[in-house]
Amino acid sequence: MRYCRYLLLVLVAVGMLAGHYVLAQSTVSQSAASFPPLEVWKAEVLAGDPVTLRAFYSTDPPAQVMANGVKTSVDADISFWLGLKARSIELQTVAVLDRPREPVLSSKLR
Repeated sequence: MRYCRYLLLVLVAVGMLAGHYVLAQSTVSQSAASFPPLEVWKAEVLAGDPVTLRAFYSTDPPAQVMANGVKTSVDADISFWLGLKARSIELQTVAVLDRPREPVLSSKLR
């Protein structure tokens, strides 16, 4: 009887965690699909319209684009997306499980 309680407790806990995971995944998918600016951006990349894509970048303050740790220009970024000549775009949500450690700030008092 004692093992039955433990088994039931474990099954309930697993069910709760699985339900939470499924709910979180569906919420993320729905929110990404219902973000109108992202949908417009996807359509403009597929259409290959550099003028409309440029409107997505800030001019005041100027946009700063980093790709693989290298600072590039807005024009280079637009050229990258249009250079793909994409026929479709599928968005996938990526979860980061391991957070990077924050730098330790140390100071020496003299």
